[in-house]
Amino acid sequence: SVDVVFAGPRGTKLTRLAYFVGDGKFASTLVAPVAGEYTATVIRNGHVVATLPTPVTVSEKLPHGFIRSNGNHFAWTDGTPYFPIGYDYGWRNGNGETVAQGMTKMGKSGANWSRIWTSHWDQKNPFWPAPGERIPGRELRQPPLETWDAICAAADKADVHFQFVLFHHGPYSTTTDSNWRDHPWNTANGGFLADPTDFFVNPEAKRRSKIWLRYAVARYASSPAVMAWELFNEVQWVDAIKKNPGRVGDVAVWHKEMIAYVKSLDPYHHLVTSSSSENLDSHVFDSVDYMQPHTYPSNVLAAIGGYRFQGKPGFFGEFGP
Repeated sequence: SVDVVFAGPRGTKLTRLAYFVGDGKFASTLVAPVAGEYTATVIRNGHVVATLPTPVTVSEKLPHGFIRSNGNHFAWTDGTPYFPIGYDYGWRNGNGETVAQGMTKMGKSGANWSRIWTSHWDQKNPFWPAPGERIPGRELRQPPLETWDAICAAADKADVHFQFVLFHHGPYSTTTDSNWRDHPWNTANGGFLADPTDFFVNPEAKRRSKIWLRYAVARYASSPAVMAWELFNEVQWVDAIKKNPGRVGDVAVWHKEMIAYVKSLDPYHHLVTSSSSENLDSHVFDSVDYMQPHTYPSNVLAAIGGYRFQGKPGFFGEFGP
């Protein structure tokens, strides 16, 4: 566990997570409420290991800060309203366009919102090996993490703000868009999960999930391009719900635990959400900051118009006939 304490003007002390970048090196990014010079002290497993000789200078001002909920609406930390308009750009386009390039095009078109998945088929999942590659233990692959760097940079420049989708249903489903057969955590592939249903309760699965959540917060939370952490895409399709509806409580408890964990880490207090069909047991989402239902009915307007957001802000992240 590596952290950095930044000591700055007016006695300010800010702790930020550090993240591994390869070759034995760690990095940490500071966004601070006060401009000026900050002395950086590195903490490893609770003990001071170094104070950097050169101060870090914070001078560039963020345009509006970070996105928050404001009643049933969204606003930046400086009070500027934010109304999300855009479309999902889950993964790399089939014509070769990268997600980062897609963010640039979205910004030029006037869009300011998207959803982007941690998908393995376009190499954005850091714990999923590339073809022919074997990853030991809990190590995260750097190439996908660098891809997310590029996405955040391009989205920020384009003024597009996205939901960072940390998990999706396919790897934990045997029935819907299933990727379970190829999952590196599947015991058939040398992993530790005999059944995808157990993802939500297995201690090692939880440990590795938290490794990813911590790393994502450490490396990307400083970007205002991240509107929110979206824990799961369409969690209603996982085996723990679709094939074993009696275990929906496990999914609810997992969401509560992971949301609390993310919020305990994120110094910039990004919103946290998760998505599903509009009729999933709402207790799965008791801890989210805003609702993110998806619907594909015969009558889209009727489905959207009849949905109740349970006193939370929200909007439909996907819809179609």
